[in-house]
Amino acid sequence: MAKKTILLVSDDARAEQAIRSALGDYAIETVRNAEEAAEALPKTKPALIIIDYDLKKTDGLQVFRQLQPLAPHVRFIMLSSSNDIPLAVAATKLGVSDFLKKPAPPRELAASVERNIVPAPEAPVLYGRKNLILLAERGVDKKSAVEQIHLHSLKKKRKLRVIDAAAFRRENLEASFWATVQEAIGLAPALGEEERCGTLYLDNIDGLEESFRASIFEFFREKKEKVDREVLVVLGVTGREQLSAAPVKNYELVEAPPLRARREDLPLLISQALAALSAAHNKKVKAVSAEVMTLLGLYDFPGNYAELECLLEEAILASASEILELKDLPLDFRSLLEVTVKKAKRSRGTSLISARRWFEKAAYKTLLEKTGGDFAATARFLDIPKTTLIERAEELGADLIN
Repeated sequence: MAKKTILLVSDDARAEQAIRSALGDYAIETVRNAEEAAEALPKTKPALIIIDYDLKKTDGLQVFRQLQPLAPHVRFIMLSSSNDIPLAVAATKLGVSDFLKKPAPPRELAASVERNIVPAPEAPVLYGRKNLILLAERGVDKKSAVEQIHLHSLKKKRKLRVIDAAAFRRENLEASFWATVQEAIGLAPALGEEERCGTLYLDNIDGLEESFRASIFEFFREKKEKVDREVLVVLGVTGREQLSAAPVKNYELVEAPPLRARREDLPLLISQALAALSAAHNKKVKAVSAEVMTLLGLYDFPGNYAELECLLEEAILASASEILELKDLPLDFRSLLEVTVKKAKRSRGTSLISARRWFEKAAYKTLLEKTGGDFAATARFLDIPKTTLIERAEELGADLIN
């Protein structure tokens, strides 16, 4: 059984050796600072993070503040040579799970790790005999979801077969479709177990004619023909309306969450995407600015995960620094204004006047950051004179015109 990984942030060789000695049952990955830790997170996928507060160039709380958004589901333990109770209280209030004095006795450290380490998830096995309907919006990677379903199915040692129904949309291709299905899951005694189909995934059935689509649902619901009944069939659809007229009895519905439903995971998703895309384009982009993180956290991502990847890829190509700024994002002005409306809704102003002022300032600030401080371009978009925009910006706050 593979050892669980602990990410240790420490530049003290003696402390590192003591921790490794006390935690021999775990795989310890050591980094020296927050930047190295951020790079290591997507690769190591730690079950726990230990931070040495007494770092040479910064303090452990600052490192925790940088890493916690990137690993929201992982707990943190902090070690310090100081017996500073206010420091321990402050760390705990910020979200540190345990604060130990360094050097911590091996048993005490091991007990703290055991309490706080993320338990290994038990993989669900699809023991049921019902086929599945995978409901996922456009931009959600259904293929990866199906690969996980197959991996946890009863017939995972068999092959995963994928049929793209879009190839059969033209008239007179239904017979070819059914021949392809029969080839994939038909009874073939000559084949060995591992050569047979274990999971059949039918993608893009949304674009088929309603009667054709209904016949697919009906066929796999009954499985009356000479087909392998042990095959798990997954039908991929992008809209719930596709199910209203379909014979869905005897199917289990599996919904893949859209990106807007996983906003708490955005920091981790962004970190992973930045690492992969930067490497692919030979760039050194390491993070996004606080403004960009706020904006992406409010954006609805109608294109889901695919849109996030495209946004980050274009921003990486446009950026000349290691930090993505608002001006690097290829979002249009309308999207930016929608975000500022959400910002305004979060405002705690009690009066209509103060709420309007806050919204106006947030809108101008976002648009000016996008244009790199170009008042002329912002004024053209807002369809107001440049002088009016500058005067209003001066009234709202000096930080808009600096």
